[in-house]
Amino acid sequence: MRLLIPFSEAKPLCDIAISLGVALGPDEWGDDGISLYDYFQLTQQIALKLRDETGSLSSRSLLEGSTDFVIDTMMTADNLEGAMHHAARTYNLLHGGNYNHVERRRDRIAFVINDRGFPHVFDRDSGPVQAAMEGVLISVHALLSAVAGSDLTEFVRIVRTRRPKHDPSNGLLAFWTVSVRCGSTAYALEYDLATASLPIRKDAFVARAANVNEMLFALIQKREQMSLPPGFPTRVRNAIGGGVHEQDDVARLLGVSTATLRRRLAESGLSFRDLRASVLNENAQTMLRDGRSSADVAQTLGFTDVRSFSRAFKDWNGMTPAAFTSTIRDAIETT
Repeated sequence: MRLLIPFSEAKPLCDIAISLGVALGPDEWGDDGISLYDYFQLTQQIALKLRDETGSLSSRSLLEGSTDFVIDTMMTADNLEGAMHHAARTYNLLHGGNYNHVERRRDRIAFVINDRGFPHVFDRDSGPVQAAMEGVLISVHALLSAVAGSDLTEFVRIVRTRRPKHDPSNGLLAFWTVSVRCGSTAYALEYDLATASLPIRKDAFVARAANVNEMLFALIQKREQMSLPPGFPTRVRNAIGGGVHEQDDVARLLGVSTATLRRRLAESGLSFRDLRASVLNENAQTMLRDGRSSADVAQTLGFTDVRSFSRAFKDWNGMTPAAFTSTIRDAIETT
C-alpha cells in the first residue's frame, strides 16, 4: 500500500526543490501527489542544500547539525521519558519558543507540539503547514524509535493533529495504524506509559541524524508493506481490549459518533454490548488463568465490585470465577 500526500499539500515543498535544482524523480510527482517516502527524501535534500534543517519552512532556520545536537542531549538521559524531555527542551531552545513539552496522561506519555506562535512561513492553518507538522510527528517517532533502539509503533496509542478533518487517503495520516484525533489544539504522539521506562540505546547507531533518517525510511517501508488497516469491528475490539470500555469513549477514540459506531457494527451483525462482553470475558479468563484474584480482575476490567464481576462472568460462562479457576487448576493437576 503506497502512502501518498495530496498534490496541494506537497506543492510548496516541490516548488522549493525545483527552485534549488533538486531533482524530482519519476515517482516523486504525479496526479495523485507525492509518495511519503519521496516527500521526506525531498525534505532532507532541501535541508542539505539550504543548510537549514527546517527546509526554509520556518522563518527561524535550524542550522545544519541541530538534530545531532538534540540527539547528544537525549543520550544523557536514563530512559526514554528523560530523552523525550531533553528533546523537547532542546528543540525549544533552538526554535526560540516553548513549543514542545512532554505530558503524562494517566496510562500514557505524550510528546506534544503546540505551534501557536511558531514562525511558519505559510499560514498556520493551511494544508501545507498541517502536512509539515504531521511530517514532524513521524520524524519525532523515528527519532524516539532510534533512541530506544527499536520500532516503537506498537506503543503508539493516539496521534493528534490540528487538521480539522481526517482524510484517510492522506499518507501522513495513513502512516499511523491507531486512532488519529483531528481538530486537536496541538500535535501530539501519545505512547503507552510503559514506553517511559524503556532504556535508551547509547551507542553509535543514534550518534548521527543520518542514522535516525535510516530509521524513518525503514518505518515508512514497513508500513507500506503492511496489509490494509483492520476492519471497524477489530478496531472496536482493540479499543475495548486497550481499556476503553464505554461505548461513547470508544466512539470518540475512533473519531466517529456513537450512532455511527452502532450502525457500522450492526452492518457486521454485531452490537457493542456483545462485543464488549466478548472482549472482557476473554481478558477475564486470561487473567484468572494467570492466577490473578477475582478482586484484581474486577478492578482491572472496570467493574464496580467483585459481585458485579462474578455475576457477569457467570452469565458469560455458566460458572463463577471461582469455579472457572478450580476447573483450570484441576486440568493442570490431571496433566
